[in-house]
Amino acid sequence: KTILEFYIDIHAHSTMMNGFMYGNVFEEEERFQRQVIFPKLLCQNAEDFSFSRTSFNRDTVKAGTGRRFIGGLLDDSSYCYTLEVSFYSYMMGGTSAAIPYTEE
Repeated sequence: KTILEFYIDIHAHSTMMNGFMYGNVFEEEERFQRQVIFPKLLCQNAEDFSFSRTSFNRDTVKAGTGRRFIGGLLDDSSYCYTLEVSFYSYMMGGTSAAIPYTEE
């Protein structure tokens, strides 16, 4: 038996800035609260990650995405996310200046 705690589908976003996540919605409040911990930790430790742009949903147009499909196959101890990161730049909290991503 394989135990999978996290499934993260990683994408580059062409229009939004910063990094952010999409997560699934759960009926059980405790499970939802546990799922929010990982994006909050990213926000605390990565200056280009935005928790305010992170969204938890079950939109029908997203039914075929990895996080939705795999999330339906796994048990309640697994968490599935889509991590989106801008192609171009990010904004630090409290500023309006875009900081471009570079190879450095």
